[in-house]
Amino acid sequence: MDVIINPARIIFSPINAILPMIQGKKELIFASFNIAIEKKVGRTKKKKSGYLNFVFSRERRYTKILWSFSDARVDSYRDIQKWTMSANNDGPIELIDGIESPFFKVAHTMMESLEKKPQSENYTMTVSWVLENPKILAYTDFVRLNQTPPYIFRID
Repeated sequence: MDVIINPARIIFSPINAILPMIQGKKELIFASFNIAIEKKVGRTKKKKSGYLNFVFSRERRYTKILWSFSDARVDSYRDIQKWTMSANNDGPIELIDGIESPFFKVAHTMMESLEKKPQSENYTMTVSWVLENPKILAYTDFVRLNQTPPYIFRID
């Protein structure tokens, strides 16, 4: 039996519950997830892992979601130089997509690192919250680094 769980829908609920506490403030939510992709080949396993990091901000009415991928664990948004925006909206469906899309992009990139033309049914993906997360942290500004989508930001 296969059990399919969408991590974006699980992550959205607690983050959405915290967002009103930071609305209108120069604060953001930093959350990090360990992702492991595994492929069985006969009796051997190929594995790739890393960390998908998210920042959620609701300075005004819209919620910004930015993400980055790192091979090593990071403890703050300050440890990451470039963030990709995946959402800037107020609708729950768009915000769930803003969480879900990076998971699929990162998973596909990780699978491609293990084989050229990956077939997703041959892989197992494990996602876990990094302990001590999510964190509410202060920030100064979001600085956009490019003019065309996908928008890349630095967070000061």
